[in-house]
Amino acid sequence: MRIEPFVTVVIPAFNEEGNLEQCINAVGQMLDSQGTNYEILVINDGSQDNTGSIGNRLAITDGRIRIIHHAAKRGIGAGFISGLQNARGKLLFFMPADLPMEPAELDKYMSLAPGNDIVIGCSTVRSDCSWWRRLISWTNIRCIQFLFNINFHQFFYCSMYRVEKLRLVGPWSVHWKPEKSLPIFTAYLFLKTES
Repeated sequence: MRIEPFVTVVIPAFNEEGNLEQCINAVGQMLDSQGTNYEILVINDGSQDNTGSIGNRLAITDGRIRIIHHAAKRGIGAGFISGLQNARGKLLFFMPADLPMEPAELDKYMSLAPGNDIVIGCSTVRSDCSWWRRLISWTNIRCIQFLFNINFHQFFYCSMYRVEKLRLVGPWSVHWKPEKSLPIFTAYLFLKTES
């Protein structure tokens, strides 16, 4: 009898040969230490380096790791959709391969998951970003706040969703292009989940 995973960790990766194995190992060790039933789903987004072969090797050695290859770079939004379409878990945790947060922080998301359909990490510390990236981030957040009347602050790309609820919202066809604007896509998810 096969046991379905409780959480699917989706790791989008584009040219992440230097980070991918470390990210997968860190996430796996954290979830193993909690006794969480999980799978790790790597989305190789048309990488030009060894990201795909590293993912393939790790998937062969651990049955909880799967990899999906995009033939060409399609963007982080398409990686999200590929992850959602292929997730086997009840929860989907989305975390880019460059480790934008410490894997131990995943415990905070997991503790909030039982009572919530969406858990989005927020940060007030932006010392790791250039002034230009902070300006773009500030502009995106203000646009979302204004357009959708949503009062939230800086969010990570790291987020957790209840899969059954997320599959009910949004046009998950290959013709829709959320990768063009991930912040608006995230605001769309907020609005649809609230309604």
